[in-house]
Amino acid sequence: LSIVLRSSMLPHEKEETIKRRLIEEIGVEHVEVTRNLSIVMIVGAAMARTVGVTARAATALARAGVNLEVINQGASEISVMFGVREEFCDFAIRELYKEFFPR
Repeated sequence: LSIVLRSSMLPHEKEETIKRRLIEEIGVEHVEVTRNLSIVMIVGAAMARTVGVTARAATALARAGVNLEVINQGASEISVMFGVREEFCDFAIRELYKEFFPR
């Protein structure tokens, strides 16, 4: 289970309380909080019918030296979410544009 929140929604002083409650009240075995990530998404209705879009995006990012910290594709297959370090966000977006919208 992944939960994505803005940093402002999980201040450090509340983090331990929330982690403890997830473990005690829901029975989660392990809770990990990763900070300083940005979410970059590729979205398109045609993605559901096109093989290899996620691989193409991941390859473009890897070629550019952007590590994927998180990857998630919804059941509808019309979007893929990539979590990248904040400092690579703008660069990752530019690389995806170059891959999917070459000039």
